[in-house]
Amino acid sequence: MTVLGDRNRVIGLGVGESEDTRASIEDANREAKLNLIKVPKGNGSWEDTGEDNSSIPFAVEGKSGSVTVELQPAPRGTGLACSDEVK
Repeated sequence: MTVLGDRNRVIGLGVGESEDTRASIEDANREAKLNLIKVPKGNGSWEDTGEDNSSIPFAVEGKSGSVTVELQPAPRGTGLACSDEVK
């Protein structure tokens, strides 16, 4: 599984399967480029009182198979809060 983005509201998610790791990554990247969506920006974090929209406006959760992804608003500078494998 790969997640691609342009760091400015556009992301894509792709899943690739193959016996070869390199081929599965390439397939996932190709699928992610075909599944691009725009993500609204907002300031949904109660800790950030600024006017800039540096996060997502509200928490969202998605599930596919056994994988659950949860996105929560955070103040500017937080970065990704996830395991090293995801980063």
